[in-house]
Amino acid sequence: MGDPSFGIPTHLSVSDISGQQYCLTEPFLSPPDSVIDGISKTSPHHHLFPGSEQTETLSVSVDDEQAENAVQHHLLDPKRFMVLGVFSLANLLAGAAWITFAPIDDVMMTMYAITSQQVNWLSLIFMAAYGPGTAVCAWAIRKYGLRRTVVVSAFVMALGGLLRWWSAYLTHSTNHKSFAYPMLLTGQGLVSMAQPVFSNAPARVASAWFQNTAGAIGFTIFGAMLGMVLGQSMSPWMAGSVGQLLAGQALAMVVCAIGCFFYFESEPKTPPTAAEAMKRQQQQYQQEFDSGDEDQLHQSSTKSTWCEIKYLLADKQYLLLLVAFGVQYALNNALLTLLQPWIASAGFPGDDVAGTCGTMAIVGGFFGIFIAASLLDLTQNYRHAVRWSFLASFVVMVGVVYALQPNFKEWALFGVFFFMGLSQFPILPICLDAAAAHTYPISEEMSSAGLQFVGQYLGIVVTDGMEFLLKSAPHEDGISLGFEAPVNIAILALMFLSAMIGLLYNGEDRRACITDQNLLNVDGVRDQEGQEKEIFQTSREF
Repeated sequence: MGDPSFGIPTHLSVSDISGQQYCLTEPFLSPPDSVIDGISKTSPHHHLFPGSEQTETLSVSVDDEQAENAVQHHLLDPKRFMVLGVFSLANLLAGAAWITFAPIDDVMMTMYAITSQQVNWLSLIFMAAYGPGTAVCAWAIRKYGLRRTVVVSAFVMALGGLLRWWSAYLTHSTNHKSFAYPMLLTGQGLVSMAQPVFSNAPARVASAWFQNTAGAIGFTIFGAMLGMVLGQSMSPWMAGSVGQLLAGQALAMVVCAIGCFFYFESEPKTPPTAAEAMKRQQQQYQQEFDSGDEDQLHQSSTKSTWCEIKYLLADKQYLLLLVAFGVQYALNNALLTLLQPWIASAGFPGDDVAGTCGTMAIVGGFFGIFIAASLLDLTQNYRHAVRWSFLASFVVMVGVVYALQPNFKEWALFGVFFFMGLSQFPILPICLDAAAAHTYPISEEMSSAGLQFVGQYLGIVVTDGMEFLLKSAPHEDGISLGFEAPVNIAILALMFLSAMIGLLYNGEDRRACITDQNLLNVDGVRDQEGQEKEIFQTSREF
């Protein structure tokens, strides 16, 4: 058996006992001994992909100075807080834009002369556009880099905000009022197309700039939660001045786009951790290997993306997280989208109660994210964090359903929704960080996109299903009592399924296996006579 500290390999093409060939898409870490010995084709430290037998070799030589510099003192760049700040601001504004219209369903129907279903689509469009937006952003990040993609996305979001603002003024025009809703939906669509880069990249930004990634991811999600608080609370408060509300959001988006242009960067000069240093080293080798014509570079990027997707779909632990998180995320989106009719169906009519419940849920999410991120950075125990978060979310939801009956005090209902947010919202940063840790060195935005892709599109189905069940009130007065309501039974069933799958998660933190010594543990950096040798061979798919 070999050395447990894995360096850059000399051969990256291996076979398991069944004879299946495997290769690495990028200069990844060396194959585990268990695979080489024919025992297993999985390991907590490595990423193997089904590939072809055709390989290509890249030779890189190093001198003594380069070898000595492989072990680095990982310094934290002071600009990291500014980068995280403008990125989190973009998440905040996207969250506010998504939820702005949900608490004022009645006002929007009157102002734009539309139906309740059309109001719901102002939120559902974020779920529908997530897939195309993710594909565009994934392509743009690989071709143009994270900075350019973030800056362009911020300006697209600002343009969408201005169109939303313009639509409010069209409602006052007799001749152009019919264009108001299409204009509003177009602006909302632009924001939703730009939003995936901000929702998918928190783990990438955290890994590139910070040593404690859970806290950085949590802060970004905190920004999105704050945006939803503002959307939930300010919408009912400014229900009579929707135009002014949209104007404020549009101007904030413009300021955010300018801030991203001047302050956002993809990564600092010095990597904050050994794992990030190793990934940058791999990317450097890949760029040297791909140096050539544009067609070769595009083909390499495309194949690398597909190879990462194939790996993620073959990882059992990632798939468990994918399903558990997807169901939970879909329910969370559906509940926030249909919050007003859901609460009204239990005997609490009016936009004010729904807005306050939503605000309390998101405020509870603030505290939950802070607690979860602090504990996760302290313990680095992703397995227990995932399991306990899903279980706690189900238990609290049982209490929420119990509280949804007319004789329940409003102040107590607000408290119950606080605990719902406390238990549900931390699942997002926990799962994003757990997925990034378990699938390292797969790109963080790819693992995050997979989780949220399932959640967004499943959310459309769940939202439509909830809307149908809300109309199936068992009582003549339209009130659905707690556990008797079909919609609440469906919610608890999905929450229970999500919790049971989450309890099966048994992923590892593969980033923790990388140390500075790994950067020196390169086979053949120098032989005993000090002669330079080839240190890297890469297997590639063609």
